[in-house]
Amino acid sequence: MTLPLRADYLLKGLSALEEVLATAQKKEVRILLSSIGFESFDDTILKNLNKGVTRQVNLTTIQAIRELKPKYPAHLGYFKEEGANHGFIHPTPWDNENTAYETHKMVSMYKLSLDILPNHSTPLIIHHASGLADWIRQIELKENVEFDRVGTTIGWWQTRDQSLL
Repeated sequence: MTLPLRADYLLKGLSALEEVLATAQKKEVRILLSSIGFESFDDTILKNLNKGVTRQVNLTTIQAIRELKPKYPAHLGYFKEEGANHGFIHPTPWDNENTAYETHKMVSMYKLSLDILPNHSTPLIIHHASGLADWIRQIELKENVEFDRVGTTIGWWQTRDQSLL
């Protein structure tokens, strides 16, 4: 069984998840938390993405699943090496020195590269008909730049530094 989910929903259903894991252990079923949408570990970026969660919710979720793993080592998966690909959006239009510092600090302090962060981040996808696209078009006019169009997506990330980890 593979479960994609939100970090805050995992916390809300933590006791139910532990019950399911106990049953899975008895029935020799493996549960992979395959795609938890963390997206960022910076509160400014999470707010601007309208995620409805904070960095602390993401970190508490990670702590919870890390505590469950030793109890159900063969029946709970969440590592990238086990097939998980958790959401991490980078770059975003809101990246700056402060958000980069905070993100680097969280990645280092909580060793997120070991089990949580994917091998490659995903740039924020901005479709041409979205509200963010209007904002990006204003930036293009103001800064006299033109970002590539990739199908229905504005390829703004191609001109930005993507190295974070």
